Amino acid sequence: VWQNVSYNRVGGYVKADWGENVSHPVAYYAEVNNIDRYKKVKVKGYQYGLGVSSVCYFLDAFGTIIEAIKGEAEAAEFETELDVPETAKTLIVNGEIYTSEPITIKGYKEIGLQDIYNKLPPEGVKLMTFGDSITELGTTERGWIRYFIEKTNCELVANFAVVGAWLKDKEGTVYDGNPVFNGADDNVNNVLGNQIHKMLNGNYETPDIIMVAVGSNDGIYITKEEIKSVYFDENNDLIPLENVDRTTSAGAYRWCFETLHNKFPDAIIFWCAPIMGYYKLRAPDFIVECAESLRIATEFTGQIMIDTIRCGITGINEVEGASGEYFVDGLHPNVKGAKKIGYYNATKVIPFLDKGV
Repeated sequence: VWQNVSYNRVGGYVKADWGENVSHPVAYYAEVNNIDRYKKVKVKGYQYGLGVSSVCYFLDAFGTIIEAIKGEAEAAEFETELDVPETAKTLIVNGEIYTSEPITIKGYKEIGLQDIYNKLPPEGVKLMTFGDSITELGTTERGWIRYFIEKTNCELVANFAVVGAWLKDKEGTVYDGNPVFNGADDNVNNVLGNQIHKMLNGNYETPDIIMVAVGSNDGIYITKEEIKSVYFDENNDLIPLENVDRTTSAGAYRWCFETLHNKFPDAIIFWCAPIMGYYKLRAPDFIVECAESLRIATEFTGQIMIDTIRCGITGINEVEGASGEYFVDGLHPNVKGAKKIGYYNATKVIPFLDKGV
């Protein structure tokens, strides 16, 4: 990426190619320190003399000129793109003789995932999570939240995820604030809405970040028409939230999203697409449909989707009920798989935090 480069405007003598000072009564030049932050620079300024004096100088840490770039006799204005020498620490660019200052400098930086990882946000960013068994692993060695926190420096307020959880309500679901796996209710209440109801019943710190990762157990099936139908009636009037059918993916999504937003209006809510699994347990077509459905819902409501389906995990090297490349059983991540998920999700959340990248 190209960035505008700040510099000190210096008046006085202008250096010549051979490192000596050439007297110029009202010369100005730009001095950029720590130029080694950049791989390339685009510079623009005014040259002095007819191709004799240099326009740009790269100096090392001791102030010695290691490269000097001349202009052309026919042109008063100099503009070019230059590679920054390996040992350069300072750049000097000649400027206007008079009071105006037409010097412009842009620096090119390569910013990759590792650069983002290494720029941790301030401490104290509160995180709250909801989801199924993959998220329920939490901050254990096989939990993606552990590695997400490692890269984002977030502080986990609460993890409400439950093994086997559904996005949609089931027939007979009651929000009792006690979503459990294989409990007395035979999983009827083990749904995302009941996780949110448990949160509403408790006294938890206000999160800055909310992450929801659910849908791989019951699927996510949402079309543009379906998401619209749970928001607006035939007269294009908004349907009251309490009247939404939560046994549909679209209805459950709306109720859960709006309930979370109403409770924590300043929190950023991220919806994570389900990941791949062993292809005979989680068919790729099924997971792709879930991701596309979630994209439709989040785009319709202006929310943020994390396409965790693209975290790098594929099901072709997995084994049902045994260890594979990323899973311990074809569905649940091992340490390597958890890192894939956590690190990927982190790269999507970090840009929303105040990191100065």
